[in-house]
Amino acid sequence: MEAVKGNEINPVVICGMGGIGKTTLMGEVVNRAKKEGLFDEYTKATVKETLDKTPDICLIQDELARYLGLPLEGKEIDARANKIRQRLSAGAKKVLVILDNVSTTNPDFLWEVGIPRDQNSCKLLVTSRERDVFKDIDTKKNFPISDLPENEAWSLFKKTAGGLIESDPDLHLVAKQVVKECAGLPIAISTVGRALHGEGIAIWKNALREMEKACPENVPGVIDHVKR
Repeated sequence: MEAVKGNEINPVVICGMGGIGKTTLMGEVVNRAKKEGLFDEYTKATVKETLDKTPDICLIQDELARYLGLPLEGKEIDARANKIRQRLSAGAKKVLVILDNVSTTNPDFLWEVGIPRDQNSCKLLVTSRERDVFKDIDTKKNFPISDLPENEAWSLFKKTAGGLIESDPDLHLVAKQVVKECAGLPIAISTVGRALHGEGIAIWKNALREMEKACPENVPGVIDHVKR
């Protein structure tokens, strides 16, 4: 969160392999930023590619503009980019720009979209499978996430789920299976541990049954459903 709060690091890049929990972690960061009132506005886009495997700039611009309440006319990319850039550079409001699934290493990508690179009023939060995105920007910092080995996964889960899972043999057995279903994904382990903290074994068993049907990266949503 310190990287998101300060002006020294921009962009902040959460990187790791597919399914590791980058988007979920980014969502948690954004939620915390909103709770702490770090930004006046938030805008986001999921980066999708065209048939020639390059980012669909128009689609990205449309998404960003929609969250900003900014009308865009026509399909002339440069004119649209200038309008977005002026909006983000105005300085009246501090904006968090969120780009999910960036893969391009094109140094002109941000300029083409309309995102200013040198404005303190605009912070950029990115997820990517690639460590080399925005490598030409000196103030960029990567925050890599990876799956945890079994002992570290269990240690993290105990911290978030509480000590009762060690003292209750029945709960301990279910908890071990729950951690296994998290597949070493830190964000899944933390989210599930917090959600099941203090719950009875019936909820734990129900959660485990649902988790066994889901992909690991979808586990947090499964837990939310179980607890409703």
